[in-house]
Amino acid sequence: MNRNAGAQAEQLYSEAVQETPPNRNKLDRLVDLLCDHPQLIYDTFFAKAHKAAEIAVDTWHGTGDIKVNDRILILTVPALWGWTVMEETLCHAPPPELLETRYPQLAQQFLKLAELTLAHPNTTPGPVVRRTIQALTRFWPEIINACVSLKTQSPAWRQLYEATLRRADSLIQLSEQSNDPALQMHLAKFFETEASIFTAVPQPGGSPRSRLNLDRVPSQHAYISKTALVTRGERARQQLVQLLPSSDNMRLCSTSFITATINSIVYLMNLRPQFCEQLLERLINWYDAINSSEQTMTRLQSV
Repeated sequence: MNRNAGAQAEQLYSEAVQETPPNRNKLDRLVDLLCDHPQLIYDTFFAKAHKAAEIAVDTWHGTGDIKVNDRILILTVPALWGWTVMEETLCHAPPPELLETRYPQLAQQFLKLAELTLAHPNTTPGPVVRRTIQALTRFWPEIINACVSLKTQSPAWRQLYEATLRRADSLIQLSEQSNDPALQMHLAKFFETEASIFTAVPQPGGSPRSRLNLDRVPSQHAYISKTALVTRGERARQQLVQLLPSSDNMRLCSTSFITATINSIVYLMNLRPQFCEQLLERLINWYDAINSSEQTMTRLQSV
């Protein structure tokens, strides 16, 4: 590792957080530098990133010492940076010597913080909640892919898989409880991800073999149940369609949210043609259900 890179990273971080509010551009530059020198993250900056997000969560949820109204912006910028650094760390293969020890430990810290962040979505700034969902959406298939590719029987990896599964379940619960279209838009991407990979349907010809699919998971895997994941995929397809607003709450939804959700459904139909009939039927049923409202249809036709 280049010592100059380490010194530059420390300087960027120090300069960024000393400004009020923290300098977003310098923190973005720091992320780029850390991606080029990942050892810096494992040595020092994962802890800084986790702490930045953790302090913010403690404050927003009433366990910190800072008045929330006075410091929302000051805390939000470093928290978003923290989630970005943690995601970039955990969604890339770690050095081999860290596979059985350091990586699972960091991932568990990440998941615990995600749990705390999503436990109180109404008191956590929306950008941080959405950023957390984005990180989990990317992390979930990466963990399954790693569990299959590494062929490790380590208890630490089994515990990590089970913890990730619980966080994925919490996103389903969040979807059922939240009426926030901005939040639901990010949850739609999560359900799209689950629906596209957790299926027993073979990949279409010409699909890259690097794409995660359940046909890569051994039937007798030590702790991953293919049957359970197929069930998750079916539920994700149902949840995705259920995100579409009814005529009663159409006025609360932006056209961008409706468009994003429909695009996710169309993406799945293109990716897995075998799902076309099922998904198209649900989409048509939704369209017919709101067709009785002239005001609703006028709004929908503008999408």
